Amino acid sequence: MLDPQTVSLSMSGLTAIGGVIGFMKKKSVPSLIAGLGLGGAYYYSSTLLNPGSVRAISNQSLEIRTQPHSLLLSHPPPVLSSPSLSSQSSTHKGNQIAMFSSVLLFGSMLRRYQTTRKVWPAGTMMVLGGCCTAYYLGQVVV
Repeated sequence: MLDPQTVSLSMSGLTAIGGVIGFMKKKSVPSLIAGLGLGGAYYYSSTLLNPGSVRAISNQSLEIRTQPHSLLLSHPPPVLSSPSLSSQSSTHKGNQIAMFSSVLLFGSMLRRYQTTRKVWPAGTMMVLGGCCTAYYLGQVVV
């Protein structure tokens, strides 16, 4: 069975690349914004779906040390900490964000497909968004 994090990462890449391609081909700024926005939301959800991959940087201070003939700026190493949410609620929130992103993708592509009747990209992304909506709905309900 597919892993929710893998699905989110795949959708992140597809939507971001699709937005960039839409901008490059048609100079469509809305496609770029929507693609990168949804891609970012899917990516964020994937980080919540695997809490071990989240790195929280807390209370970092900039240390300035001087040595003869040089000035060193150093940051203390990032502190790896668990997310403030429990692992289970973090996963639930990741699934909810991915489901909401899928609903947005489905709805926007449905509208676009109704006006253009083009299978690519509107029809294909509409079906993909619908499948992901159903998949994440199953993850949220379970």
